Amino acid sequence: MGNHLNAKQWNEAIDKGATVVDMRNHYESEIGHFRSAILPEAETFREELPMVEEILKGKEDENILLYCTGGIRCEKASAYLKHKGFHSVNQLYGGIINYVHEVKKDELENKFIGKNFVFDDRLVSESQMTL
Repeated sequence: MGNHLNAKQWNEAIDKGATVVDMRNHYESEIGHFRSAILPEAETFREELPMVEEILKGKEDENILLYCTGGIRCEKASAYLKHKGFHSVNQLYGGIINYVHEVKKDELENKFIGKNFVFDDRLVSESQMTL
């Protein structure tokens, strides 16, 4: 699996030009995502893995950042990409949900734009909101 980055480390990696990939379904990323993230047009996580591998071809030695809602999909995706030969695979610890908490708590810049799709009664949550 990939290295887990907290919100501060995540922001620093983005500032250094890492490649950011949204590992959520397209309807999730349409309502919110990180600036300059690659947003695969996938309906399901299963079809997204080979799609992301293809998109990232030639970037095997670059710094890759993966994110999702809570971190579960990134655990699987980071292991998949490492198995496929990507060397520097990182994931957002606790996903967007944890990122929003850390940004607020530590008074960091929030690089997430829009809303976060969550799979419960809320359906969406404000990225500036305490969850």
